[in-house]
Amino acid sequence: LALGALLLALADLDATAALRAALGGELAGVQPLQGPAGLGTYEAGVWLASQAPSARQATVVAAALAVHAFSLAVALGAAALAQLVPSPSPLPIQEPAR
Repeated sequence: LALGALLLALADLDATAALRAALGGELAGVQPLQGPAGLGTYEAGVWLASQAPSARQATVVAAALAVHAFSLAVALGAAALAQLVPSPSPLPIQEPAR
């Protein structure tokens, strides 16, 4: 839903097309697609699933690239924050009773 909302705002699609495009981008990771002109799989999934008219395809691809970059930045930021969380100390190993 969050990626669909971003595509809705950036690509100026209707809500159904934006959600369909976001789902298409995510499903492209499962079923890799090779898009035209060397688009990545995510961008190709968004482009195909949006079913945008040919006059808006460039806008949809640019928005897909921006959303993909945002997703990667959020994932890397969360990973960096997770590194700051201290890990629990391991339990001491107890010798078995004899």
